[in-house]
Amino acid sequence: MKRIAFILTIMAMFAVTFLGCCPCRHLSTSVRDSVCVEVRERIIKIHDTVSVVLPAESEHVRTRDTTATAETSTARATASVCDGWLSLGIENVGKPIGVIVDTLILTRDSLIYRQVDNTVRVEVPRPLTWWQQTQIRGFWMLIGLLIIVCRKSIAGIAKWLIQKIG
Repeated sequence: MKRIAFILTIMAMFAVTFLGCCPCRHLSTSVRDSVCVEVRERIIKIHDTVSVVLPAESEHVRTRDTTATAETSTARATASVCDGWLSLGIENVGKPIGVIVDTLILTRDSLIYRQVDNTVRVEVPRPLTWWQQTQIRGFWMLIGLLIIVCRKSIAGIAKWLIQKIG
């Protein structure tokens, strides 16, 4: 009989404890999220200078004439008269030449617009209902009743602990 009363008391304590009060109401608003992506493409024309190196070449001409003409865009000419002969030598310097080139560059820009409406949680305090107040008071009454019902067992456990410690 005592075991049944003890088990019923424990079950009542758990029922009162887990069905406890909730003094606040939780209100929430809706959430709206929107993402907008915009892609922009542009073609940019850039004037660029490219260095070109010409291969080195050499040319040697002999003539009986008194004048000789040899021209290139990057050439060095040497003329000399020796034993009645006009000697002319042309040699490329091998320096880089700058050439202007138009370069087309395609650029893509992505713009992301995000609009977020966050959920706002508001707690509204309210007074306890009569049932919640009864549950709070009932818990302490059940604890007291449990101590009264199980006083002999609690006293035996206390004596046993005192003997073990002392």
